[in-house]
Amino acid sequence: MEDAVQWVFYIITVFVIFQEEERVRRISSELQCEILDLSEGENITEPCKRKNKIKKYSPGVSVGIPVTQPEDTAEFMNAASQGKLNVMDKYLADGGNPNIHDELGSRAIHWACRGGRLGVVTALKSHGADLNVRDKLNSTPLHVATRTGHTAIVEYLLSCGAKMNYRDREGDTALHDAVRLNRYKIVKLLIVAGADTGNKESCQGY
Repeated sequence: MEDAVQWVFYIITVFVIFQEEERVRRISSELQCEILDLSEGENITEPCKRKNKIKKYSPGVSVGIPVTQPEDTAEFMNAASQGKLNVMDKYLADGGNPNIHDELGSRAIHWACRGGRLGVVTALKSHGADLNVRDKLNSTPLHVATRTGHTAIVEYLLSCGAKMNYRDREGDTALHDAVRLNRYKIVKLLIVAGADTGNKESCQGY
């Protein structure tokens, strides 16, 4: 009887050890894939390739609809800032999200406004990009275009109905930024478009 009990105990112990080893191997594999993903896909092993293939498709939708990868997002953001419309067109044609954001919460439209890429802004708008989207500083594309002095983009955003009186994290509207940075043409555009001039002392006199 005692031998039987010891045998059962031995079997249970071996089973528990086996299960723990399997768990450790699985966690190790997942961590390895995650680290390789952070290195922008360099030297990715076969298990990671399989994982990335799965990530390309959204749950519950047809496998024919791709979901963009992190490296695609970075390329898309760079294309937006550099005005590479061909790269952006391919990304969007493949089902890319025009409102995808980077680690700082900036969207492609923020990058396009920062770089003065009016053609990119119009292309993003035509694909459904949100003209009033916020980044982590609560800045809208209009804030960004105003600060960087891209008058043509400000004019375009206003013509498309972009919200003028949204405040960023500091409590400033685009008009506050325009006054503070002496963007006189943009100040005039904003006031003519109906921007609120009475919600901060810095706007007095305009």
